[in-house]
Amino acid sequence: MPNDPYVTGLRLLAGRELSERRLADRLARRGFAPTEVRVAVERLRQSGAVDDGRAAQAFARSLARRGRGRLRVRRDVEAQGIDPDLARRAVDDVFAGLDEDVHLTAVLMSRAPSATPDRRELQRLYRFLLRRGFAPEAIHRALRRHSSTWDAE
Repeated sequence: MPNDPYVTGLRLLAGRELSERRLADRLARRGFAPTEVRVAVERLRQSGAVDDGRAAQAFARSLARRGRGRLRVRRDVEAQGIDPDLARRAVDDVFAGLDEDVHLTAVLMSRAPSATPDRRELQRLYRFLLRRGFAPEAIHRALRRHSSTWDAE
């Protein structure tokens, strides 16, 4: 049935993990009535096809692999419609297996392989890493290690 929201939901989930909210949004954009969307999402949740915990883990892993820090990953996972507590647990699980200093250093090195950036470059790197979701203290430590010219203000 091409106009069945349940079948459409299954097709959407076959492509990638989605949160219940994202799935509902996509079904609504395809023109399904709110009641049909609610029933389909509930049915998909009960069958295990959609699972916010599994989706949160997948989002968090993907974002961490793309060089995002813990703070950014958590914010972006929550933006997918995931409950904040569930997002926190998923991010904690993903980052439990990561050495965050090594992760931050890898992102820093990919952006600035030179060990002698000037003050302006250090400020730019700091802002970049902050936007990526790394903690300010960790950024300071990494920049100090990375550059002999780092002079904390």
